[in-house]
Amino acid sequence: MDVGLITALLERWRPETHTFHLPFGEATITLQDVSILTGLPVDGDPVTGVDPTLTIPEWQALCLRLLGFEPDAHFFDHSRLRIECLDDRYRHFHIADDAPEEMVQQYVRGQVLRLLGGVLLPDTSSNKMKLMFLSLLEDLDFTRRLSWGSAVLACLYRAMCRGSYADQSEIGGYLVLLQIWVWERMPTISPLRRQLLEMPSEQQDPDVPFRLDGPLGYSFCGSHIQMGYWLYCRRCVQLDTTYGLLGCHLFVLMW
Repeated sequence: MDVGLITALLERWRPETHTFHLPFGEATITLQDVSILTGLPVDGDPVTGVDPTLTIPEWQALCLRLLGFEPDAHFFDHSRLRIECLDDRYRHFHIADDAPEEMVQQYVRGQVLRLLGGVLLPDTSSNKMKLMFLSLLEDLDFTRRLSWGSAVLACLYRAMCRGSYADQSEIGGYLVLLQIWVWERMPTISPLRRQLLEMPSEQQDPDVPFRLDGPLGYSFCGSHIQMGYWLYCRRCVQLDTTYGLLGCHLFVLMW
């Protein structure tokens, strides 16, 4: 992460207009940028809800039902859960090929929750995630219909508005998106690009025994998204992840 670049952008961010005031005019991240750069859906139902005020035993019961395990009380901070709790849980977690569907869905919810709270919608703590997202993962079919790209952009807007104040020393939000957006829109300050390997076909690459179709297919998103997805799948195969290629398909739930 280029901290100097992020800081310079925040100094030029105006909360009144949600735009960067630059020497050549105003500019901002749009939903189109989010869709192209991340592949997240910007159409669908809005990501809405309230941050419920539950007791720790109630949060533990909810985690047990939706995630399949009950975190210790010291991992909770009101309605937030320490990220290391999920990391410890799934570091050596294995799912058998004949595992019941409920166990598979619990595993998927845990991984998607980690992705939401730790990457796409993080707060300023850097080591805790909001459990309010867990209720949105109860029905995975419903999860796929949500506009996660819009939520990511709204969260980033709010984080930059707060981070633009002089007394603010921390910032949340998906800052990787902000940095990539700057590199794409202002190529004169972007690092030199290395030439990527071409996407191999099914016949050329036996390590990827499935076809990239659907929302992540060749005709639905940019080549840079396909390449990133393919590289992740390739890494999962090489590391022999549990439950076959389940780790690769976790991201499909949100695309």
